[in-house]
Amino acid sequence: MSVVQYFNFPIQLIDGIFKDKYKALTYALYYALYSHSLKLSEDEYYNNPALKKFIAAAKWYNVNLGGNEKNQKEKFSRGKALYDSIPEKSVKVGLNISIFWDYYTNDKTDFDIACLAVCTPLTPTFFLDSASLPLSKR
Repeated sequence: MSVVQYFNFPIQLIDGIFKDKYKALTYALYYALYSHSLKLSEDEYYNNPALKKFIAAAKWYNVNLGGNEKNQKEKFSRGKALYDSIPEKSVKVGLNISIFWDYYTNDKTDFDIACLAVCTPLTPTFFLDSASLPLSKR
């Protein structure tokens, strides 16, 4: 039995998916990597721990950041900027990594993209704190 992994990110990051699918998914990826990197212990990363944790998060997800260190720093900076610009209590969704890569690397029809945009928010949002839900939903 294989383990299914998810990229977790705020739903508003796929807002522009019809306009630029690649950009929307790239931003979701960088956010997810940066967010995951914050969960790693700094004790393991001595020189520039934030960037090294971002790279470690990418490795954990089997994401090849490609390029040189400058390119990796740009991806880290974009992920951090996205993370810092979105309210902490934003609704987050999980997108199955294999589905993510299918949409990221393959051409999709507008209908396919619409299905992703509609179904992604319907994935379990176990990130929500029950206190943030209306009383009728608790």
